[in-house]
Amino acid sequence: MAVAFAPDVEPLYAAIVRLQMENQLLKKNAAAMCIAQQRALVQARAEGSVQARCQSLGLARSSYYYQPHGESVQNLELMRLLDEEFTRHNFKGVLGLRDYLRQLGYAVNEKRVRRLVRLMGQEPV
Repeated sequence: MAVAFAPDVEPLYAAIVRLQMENQLLKKNAAAMCIAQQRALVQARAEGSVQARCQSLGLARSSYYYQPHGESVQNLELMRLLDEEFTRHNFKGVLGLRDYLRQLGYAVNEKRVRRLVRLMGQEPV
């Protein structure tokens, strides 16, 4: 004679609902975070795989593993020169700064100078 065992499912359903609400709240808050904060949150949570943790935040796994590279030594030198020239002549635009670097012997184009100036946050008067 087998006795039918009926587990108490109410606490299990309550836990599922609570976890779903926490997951939704986490996704909403994660959308407002920058990627560095989301990476830190994935590292802080120990349970589950990296894939599951990234998926719960809505973060691509490739974004989690991405290691940003800094600017090259040559670009840092160009930025220093651009900053010095811009401090002396704050009315020069991208073309004027490009011409200045070309006079110094650097083979740069307008796109590179524009990107570096934007990165530095400089705008002509």
